Amino acid sequence: IATWPRRTTSSSSAAPSEPSREIVAEQVLKSPGGVSHAGAALEDLEHDCARPGRAHYHAAMRSSAQLGDVRGTERLFATMKSKHHRATTLSFNLILAACAKADEPKLFEEWFLRIASAGLKPDTATYTTGIKMYARRAERDKAEELVRRMKDDGFHPDYVCYYTLIHTCSLTGDLLGAERYMAEMRARGFPVTASTYTSLINACAKAANVERAECHMTAMLDAGLEADVVSYTVLLDACARANDLARAQYWHHQMVSVGVVPNKHTYSTMITACTRRADAEGAEKWLDMARDAGMGDLVIYSGVVDACVRAQDIDRAERVFRRIHDDGLKPCVVTYATFAKPFAHAGDFKKVESIVGEMEALGQKANEHVLYVLLLAYANAAPRQVARAKACFRRSTACGLTANKYIVGALTRAVGAQHATSLLDEIGAHPDLHRST
Repeated sequence: IATWPRRTTSSSSAAPSEPSREIVAEQVLKSPGGVSHAGAALEDLEHDCARPGRAHYHAAMRSSAQLGDVRGTERLFATMKSKHHRATTLSFNLILAACAKADEPKLFEEWFLRIASAGLKPDTATYTTGIKMYARRAERDKAEELVRRMKDDGFHPDYVCYYTLIHTCSLTGDLLGAERYMAEMRARGFPVTASTYTSLINACAKAANVERAECHMTAMLDAGLEADVVSYTVLLDACARANDLARAQYWHHQMVSVGVVPNKHTYSTMITACTRRADAEGAEKWLDMARDAGMGDLVIYSGVVDACVRAQDIDRAERVFRRIHDDGLKPCVVTYATFAKPFAHAGDFKKVESIVGEMEALGQKANEHVLYVLLLAYANAAPRQVARAKACFRRSTACGLTANKYIVGALTRAVGAQHATSLLDEIGAHPDLHRST
């Protein structure tokens, strides 16, 4: 900002030339005080009779918007108008960009409406900013509403809009929507990249549609595009969600055969595929491969423990759980609760208490999942451990744990409906929870 041209004391009446908008923006970004001093710098220019133009204010607003500083951008907007510079659609777009960056959809909507109030019309950038914001928030309905309004105003979505919409559909599992936008994208002549195909395959995965996922993967490869580890992993996820372990193994082999190196997500996805088939042995084999590749992290171990529990292979579950410690890792609360669950179903409350005690000795605090498993163990014990269940419930809720419907259900089984109701009254539980007793 300090290098912007200032009016000299020369008697010449020639007006100073203003720098281009790009140069102004660059100077704002490079200014020593940053965006926080942009307003003061503009005032300095005013005092020096340099009369900063609208481009100067837009440059400062753009820098503020890039940081998500909505209030700062609004102040610059107000100052610009007070200096008799008329606001343009770009002026409003910069505030909308700040709102989107700060993830402030309500403020975005308020400023969007002000465009019409100012006698202006939204442009492509206006709509694109909103579409990207709503897509990032997975609010597909609002994003699509802006697309409809955009088309009604005579504008067409650009490549970024289409990719964003396809990605949003992939997050929600809307395969038909993703394929529709892909078709529109092609009809408009936009190039379809590997990233776009990957988002489309991800939509197939969320919908557990292996056939469509394979179709789009094949189309991507036939188009000469290179599938990376992310592309293959989302395809493996589609196989896992469809409970098709054989197809997952096939595509993993295809991935490796073309030189794509698996990552942690790849191994975790293959373990998930085994878990859905209750294939504990297969899950442990994938764990071994992950460890050999230097990727045996806690998420992968936890997935294998879950696979063993679902397969009711308790001996293997305990062996894998102990391997976590042997590898120098620290199991999380969820891993402990998962490991303890089969013992809870068997009514082995002493084993469950031992596991929870080990967890707490390592500094891990019990959560609602752990409380549920403990109450389940007391309920399934022979005889039921009513006193232990009551004490556990009181102690846990006193420590801040919240009674949800699953906890209330296990509590009711452990102590009976009448005692459960009394305990819920003690902690002032919401009336809706009483219906679970």
